[in-house]
Amino acid sequence: MEGKRGSECLLKSVSNIDFNPIFQKAESISCQLCPLELAVYLRLQWQGQEKSTNNILHKHEAPQDAVTVASPVIDPDPNHPKGFYLRNIDGQLWLRGYICVFHPEDRFAFIGGK
Repeated sequence: MEGKRGSECLLKSVSNIDFNPIFQKAESISCQLCPLELAVYLRLQWQGQEKSTNNILHKHEAPQDAVTVASPVIDPDPNHPKGFYLRNIDGQLWLRGYICVFHPEDRFAFIGGK
């Protein structure tokens, strides 16, 4: 689903977007942050997400094959989750909160985009 639109949603990898910090420059490629509640709807609708080949979770890093829903940070407290990510582990679809650092292979869901 990389780089394809489904309704108004676009998935991009950080390396394809080629910017840092990610959320501050989303507008430059015509992307908008998602409302936080969109993560719930994406999880309910996206039943065919690829299965992760690695079910190990690393503290403060996006899990392998996860898609982070790019949304505004509601609470700057470093101990409070910053948003949600979607993941498929052994056929179990996940919606989880995150506190992490992003890497070039990480993927994000935005609204709109080029």
